[in-house]
Amino acid sequence: MKPSLANSKDEVELLNSQTSQINTTPSDFYKAKIALIEPSLEAAFVDYGAERFGFLPIANIEGFNPVVHKAGAAIVVAIVQAAHDSKGATLMAPRVVPRGVIVQEPVLFSGKKSSGPLFGILTLVVIITLAAFYIFR
Repeated sequence: MKPSLANSKDEVELLNSQTSQINTTPSDFYKAKIALIEPSLEAAFVDYGAERFGFLPIANIEGFNPVVHKAGAAIVVAIVQAAHDSKGATLMAPRVVPRGVIVQEPVLFSGKKSSGPLFGILTLVVIITLAAFYIFR
């Protein structure tokens, strides 16, 4: 896992630590990918690098847009409730990540990053767009 730090300039710095385990602690932030949206549950299942997908209710996605938030889309999520028993963690997706918060980049169990360089570029574009929206609203 590669943590990233959102600094005061609304940029993301990659830190050089890696681990194959993800400890799901409430309020931890992760760069993730929407794996599946389940309309009947009004929720999405999100791959953030843990053993099980996280559960993300649509109501917990700030500024939900079905055109943007679809399977395969990059998203930054925070742990609301840690994984327990046979259930994955419950997540939320804030519109803007608070300054100084570490956003962790998952490494999948195959040893590969989520989706390669495109995933990183897309995430950076999303962060810059959100920062611009936050500054100019």
